[in-house]
Amino acid sequence: MKNKLILSIFIVVLCGCTSQSITISTSVPAPLVMSNSDLRVISYFSDNVNNYLFTSEELEKTDNSWEINFEDTQKNIFTIILSSFFDNNSISDSFDNISDNSADLIMGFNLESFEFLTPQIASNNKYSIWIKYKINIYDQKKDLIQTWSITGYGEQLTESFEGNDAILNAINIALRDVGANLTIKLEKDMQELLNLMQ
Repeated sequence: MKNKLILSIFIVVLCGCTSQSITISTSVPAPLVMSNSDLRVISYFSDNVNNYLFTSEELEKTDNSWEINFEDTQKNIFTIILSSFFDNNSISDSFDNISDNSADLIMGFNLESFEFLTPQIASNNKYSIWIKYKINIYDQKKDLIQTWSITGYGEQLTESFEGNDAILNAINIALRDVGANLTIKLEKDMQELLNLMQ
């Protein structure tokens, strides 16, 4: 009887500790904006934008262990948006490899935080995602002229979704929110950027 009880507890513990692995492949439509054909723009991306792998242990231990692979999704979203605003937009593998006067505007993207709340942690029936990016903007001499903070939020109720679809949709919403907020920021501050480069 005692052995059966120990076995039952062991099975419950095994069932409660599961590992979830998902891959993100979010995309955004190209924004319909006025494109600038005069500016030479070079963008570069930190490692956590080029290929970010989130594991739930980074935040706190939960009953479920999560691994979320963003691959190059973030980089692709930012590139789509920048290419809509600037006809002459190219990518460098690092800030150090950009030579002086090779661009009129340099934009560097870094993922500052990815926060992940499960229904188990929040004691509700939804996934919540917060994402925050820091964007450093430099002139052609590589002098810093602006720093932007771009955020995104997404949430999804679990009721009508199966498997990992709810969390995938929450992340998709958050990334699209980032794309929308960057588009709004570029439209709003474009003239200010042009003035700072003069």
